[in-house]
Amino acid sequence: MINGNTNSGNNKNLYQGDNRLYANSLLVFPPAYPLFFFGDNAMPKKGYHFSEKVRINMRKIMIERWQDPVYAKKMSDVHKGKKLSKESILKRTKSRIGYRHSEATKKKMSDARKKNPIKSTLGKHLSEATRRKIGESNKIATKKYFKEHPEARTNLSIINKGEKNHNWKGGISDGYKKCRAERDWKKIVKKVYKRDNYQCQLCGKNHKLHAHHIIPWRVSHNDKMSNLITLCIKCHSEIEKKWWQYAPMFFEILGIYNKSNEKSLFNKGD
Repeated sequence: MINGNTNSGNNKNLYQGDNRLYANSLLVFPPAYPLFFFGDNAMPKKGYHFSEKVRINMRKIMIERWQDPVYAKKMSDVHKGKKLSKESILKRTKSRIGYRHSEATKKKMSDARKKNPIKSTLGKHLSEATRRKIGESNKIATKKYFKEHPEARTNLSIINKGEKNHNWKGGISDGYKKCRAERDWKKIVKKVYKRDNYQCQLCGKNHKLHAHHIIPWRVSHNDKMSNLITLCIKCHSEIEKKWWQYAPMFFEILGIYNKSNEKSLFNKGD
């Protein structure tokens, strides 16, 4: 292997006197960078793995180079305005579908980030306005992407289906759906909406409504009107995380909360 400390003259020989290519090589791969990247004969064969020592040296060299503001500016100028073609983006996307880092790799990445945190963002917190802007731009980009690549939505669904989904609870969904059908859930929901004047009982919104079980159905199996209240989708998702804190307030809104008789909440009639 060629020594990484070889002077820049050897680089020039590898490019056979082409001054333009030689100049570009100095910009992208400076003389201090290991020269096994240069020339057809110097390139490692497919499947070749660098030793741990070589990888550490390469990493150190690149970190030093990127800390130099002149080098960073040059690299920025070289790549400024360049955009990947749609074919390249699609290839990259497909190559990553279904890929998961191993636990060992995740730990390495975590340890590396702890040892070398990004100084430019260390201790900084985004303002609420900035977060909102980022969220809105991401929504627009996501909609545009799915519109251009309809197969991506299907692939995403397959990847997160069943046991692969983070909300997987052991295959209870089918049984729950069947139970809902037997309980005539749609009629119950209509009654709840009508009683609550088709409004979220927290924020007052009148669209995208849900019938919320004050004591979750998985706990109480109680579909009585006294255990149901109308919420919008946003409030519902927030309250589900800490339903036990909101339960007394909701029962009070419905006029059935009684501290002296808390144990009978499940047995309240319609």
